[in-house]
Amino acid sequence: MDTGLCSYLAGMDTPKALEAGYLSGAILETWAFSEILKCYCHNGKDPAIYFYRDADQREIDFIIEKNTTLYPIEVKKTSAPTADSAKQFSLLEKLKKPSGTGVVLCCAPHLCL
Repeated sequence: MDTGLCSYLAGMDTPKALEAGYLSGAILETWAFSEILKCYCHNGKDPAIYFYRDADQREIDFIIEKNTTLYPIEVKKTSAPTADSAKQFSLLEKLKKPSGTGVVLCCAPHLCL
């Protein structure tokens, strides 16, 4: 989960190289997961973090379960995510549990609503 070490070992030793690298999306997703995990661990809580992928290869990057409610998170490297970025959140209906507000984490320089 050390994205700095991963970047270095993959030969991406500058921010520009990391941004252009083929692993940049996966590294961003791993970084986001490790930050969520650290928040739970530092507060002495066990994380209930999952991912979802169905037979049609549709997926949700992270699902956090809290008090039986599911909160979806999608990670996008882009700074301009499309409206389709959160389209997969509707997949949670198959799980027959209440779902809360979802989040699209992206590289936008400002808050997008």
